[in-house]
Amino acid sequence: MLTPQQAASRAQVSRGTIMNAIKDGHLFARRDNRNRWQIEPADLLKWLSDRSDIATVKAVTIDRQQVPPPDETLIRIAMLEAELKGKDQRIADLER
Repeated sequence: MLTPQQAASRAQVSRGTIMNAIKDGHLFARRDNRNRWQIEPADLLKWLSDRSDIATVKAVTIDRQQVPPPDETLIRIAMLEAELKGKDQRIADLER
């Protein structure tokens, strides 16, 4: 389990970005018995793959003791999906 700060460090984003994602329901997290947010590494990876920032997807590191190493093909698919979302957004912006 990761704290929001640890998740932010691994995802190379700010803690505020992580907290906003939790608040908006984009990143699943739960509170522990001390009322502190806890994030599963697999949930962080899912959130990153859903984001359109491909650089973030490439930069993620996962503690291999907590999550089995993802299949290289799945990582490649997540990266390509993120790249596609970014390009779709750029096309929509250009069409406007």
